[in-house]
Amino acid sequence: MSKRYDGKLVLITGASRGIGRQLAQDFAQEGARCLLVARDAAALEENRNGLPEPDRHACYPCDVSRKENVNAMARQVLAEHGAPDILVNNAGASRYTRFLETSIEEHEALMQINYWGMLYCTYAFLPAMLERDSGHIVNLSSISGKLGTVRHTAYCASKFAVAGFSDSLYFELLDTGVDIMVVNPGVVETHLFDHDSFSDFPDEVRKMMKPPHLLTRAILRGISRRKYEVTFPRGLWAGVVVRALWPPLYRILQARFLKIRRKRPGAAS
Repeated sequence: MSKRYDGKLVLITGASRGIGRQLAQDFAQEGARCLLVARDAAALEENRNGLPEPDRHACYPCDVSRKENVNAMARQVLAEHGAPDILVNNAGASRYTRFLETSIEEHEALMQINYWGMLYCTYAFLPAMLERDSGHIVNLSSISGKLGTVRHTAYCASKFAVAGFSDSLYFELLDTGVDIMVVNPGVVETHLFDHDSFSDFPDEVRKMMKPPHLLTRAILRGISRRKYEVTFPRGLWAGVVVRALWPPLYRILQARFLKIRRKRPGAAS
């Protein structure tokens, strides 16, 4: 019996762990050949060896935040395999810090990997997809690319950039054979939350975390249905709607959830 992604070539960034690792497992189970991209060569090989028929898949150690690294990786991939059928821009990082406690360098680093890494990879592979008149680009944004979330100024800025880029590129690709999909996960149980800055991340939010395989299942389903946008869990879309239609109400509800009261002008500290 044929599988949903039989014969498809899928390139996944951030494929050494977390969502990227699970995506590789899912795509491979569905018959795809996976090209795994991340900085950690040993972790990539470990992931590849755990996939069905590991020799069908390949690893390309690469720091996607560095343009020259991405260009070198892309030249090798295109020479050895041609353009991927599906490009998943998944590599990312996060911090849970207040704006003034976040250094300029940390802001730059998150933008470099979350936004510029996605941009570099898209620049590298989109021309070959357009030449072939087929392809699919999947950009991992976040619900924090739709809604401002507390102590996530650097992360939100980078993910809003991913969402805006994807919205614009969607219209440029309408009359081509290339599709684009943006993914807005909520809190998913991955290594992103292992960073020291998340040591005081609220317990009530941690309890909302979902396992990666539920998200990746929604991603594969969204690609096969040629959806533009996947928000997971779907219930988070209610917040996006409220934010769009009644911004003051959204801010009131979000502040209540976070137990933050607005200070009145002139009130004592």
